[in-house]
Amino acid sequence: MSHLKLTLFSGFHLTDCDGNTLSGNSRKSKALLAWLALNPDHEHPREKLAAILWPDSDETQARHSLRQALADLRKILPANSTLLHTTKDWILLDSKQIEVDALRFNQDLKENSKQSIDHAIRLYKGELLEGCNPRSDTFEDWLFDYRSNYSERAATIIDKRLSRLLTDNNYEQASSLALQLLSIDPLRESAYRALMLSHFELNNHTIALKWYQRCKKILQKELDVSPAPETEVLYEQITNNQQETSVSKRKIAKKTQPLSNNTERLLYLVNMAIKGILEHNIGQSFLIRGHDSRKITISDEIIALTKSNDFFYCHKEVDTSNKGQKPLIELSQALTAYLFDEEELSHKKQTADQETFTLIQKISDDQPVLLFIEHIHNSNIDLQVLLAELISLIGNNAILLVMTSNVKNDPLGPTLQETTIGAPLTTINLD
Repeated sequence: MSHLKLTLFSGFHLTDCDGNTLSGNSRKSKALLAWLALNPDHEHPREKLAAILWPDSDETQARHSLRQALADLRKILPANSTLLHTTKDWILLDSKQIEVDALRFNQDLKENSKQSIDHAIRLYKGELLEGCNPRSDTFEDWLFDYRSNYSERAATIIDKRLSRLLTDNNYEQASSLALQLLSIDPLRESAYRALMLSHFELNNHTIALKWYQRCKKILQKELDVSPAPETEVLYEQITNNQQETSVSKRKIAKKTQPLSNNTERLLYLVNMAIKGILEHNIGQSFLIRGHDSRKITISDEIIALTKSNDFFYCHKEVDTSNKGQKPLIELSQALTAYLFDEEELSHKKQTADQETFTLIQKISDDQPVLLFIEHIHNSNIDLQVLLAELISLIGNNAILLVMTSNVKNDPLGPTLQETTIGAPLTTINLD
């Protein structure tokens, strides 16, 4: 049974059998442990390890530095640990004493079952030893090869799994995996197509088209090429469908939204929206309809999710005495106080709604934004117009807009339904 656990994907994290973090200050000691953990159960000559980690030092100084790194490691390991076996000539790490995510990843791929592949995908949370900088060119060269090997294999298995999910019409999970694939390979066109198709099938047509635009822009910038024919065909299909969608069809799409009455899938979709905002600046709007008791629970969870991802958070309510532009004016005031001092404010001439939209965009340039506006069924036509404009603004900015309503009919009213067609708005019924 392993006594220690070492996570190397997306950084360096060492824990004991009780889950307590074991951390040292030495970059070299972490690099040494990572190197040994990826090459366990072998007697590695000290002079080789010293040369890898201290290539610019002479042999005597390098071996002294190696002894110091070993001493630093022993300080953070449990007192009874038998992880490291050493002599004056070599060092060996016992694989039975430690669980290493990268080695388990290799084992999962070797087993090649659906369960093991899914586990390998979950293990790969980011680049191997992300952020590790032991200041050794020799170590960096070694690490580059390892990183490339792991990332290529991770991308390959995710791509294959993604194809199966799309075949099975599992578009929620497919969108999640596609984002993970893009984090590994931003030029992987199949991931963009998966996002386009998934959002199209989930009735998020505008978001689907924005992924096409992102794909086209990146391919042109990085490779000076256009999207592949299959990507263009999918784009045309989505575009034609969006153009043919009438107001009445959009109402039907909202009523048959697959996330209705399913809290877990709603939160899953919000999670995906947060990832899209953080990694690609593609915003999303949600309208949540249902009773207050259920909405409060959902709202708290959404707020917690965004706060954990360092979103700027602004919350407003619409009540029967606060129907018009007042909530937007208050929102403008809150955003203004966040961004500007009194002297800067004295020079501002814009109206409340213009000011609000400008401030929202300014903040989202530096920090993702959550705008939470509750009880919009109380809004009047003035506020509805502003909300419709705000929804249309969201897609090209790092903004998550969440609105709540107690009524099942569209609280924006029939006169504004056409305004929001094509906007990145997902409507979900909790009841």
